[in-house]
Amino acid sequence: MHRLSSRFKWYLLTPIVLLMLCSMSLIAPSAHAQSLENTTVHTATLSGYGYDNQDPYKTGCASDSYTAPGTVGMDFAGGYGHVWLKWSPTCHTAWAYVQFNYGVPNNAYGDAYVGRTNTNGSITWASCATGDQYVSPGQTSCYSGMLYDGPGLTAYARGSYWDPNGTYYEVDTARW
Repeated sequence: MHRLSSRFKWYLLTPIVLLMLCSMSLIAPSAHAQSLENTTVHTATLSGYGYDNQDPYKTGCASDSYTAPGTVGMDFAGGYGHVWLKWSPTCHTAWAYVQFNYGVPNNAYGDAYVGRTNTNGSITWASCATGDQYVSPGQTSCYSGMLYDGPGLTAYARGSYWDPNGTYYEVDTARW
């Protein structure tokens, strides 16, 4: 039996070892590749009713928004606040924005709602709870989540305020 020299064994085994290492890296992804795969953010494209109760700023719908005609700054609570109906032509969505003239006092609360009259006559609502949260003591404004406002639908904004004595005020904008 012939004994192979150690140098010859090295030359013979090196390509085999390299081939095995290469094939392993093709089969098992590196830890870095796995971490990238696990952190990939998958974003869904929203449309239509998928926008309901979504934040207009987080979705990008607010970037082209404007105040819907005829819904400008409806006054309520004795001139204490105003409410606007905002609309995005790109997303076909509406939301409410309420602004108080000064910070809401302790034991008081403000909110903005958007209402959508559906084709069957029912009304769907979204409030600041699905936007940037309610107007709390010391704060002056909030916006509601969005509602889809496509063909055949109408929307309006409602501003509301509970004063420290428990008196409730509200005003609705025109439908648009």
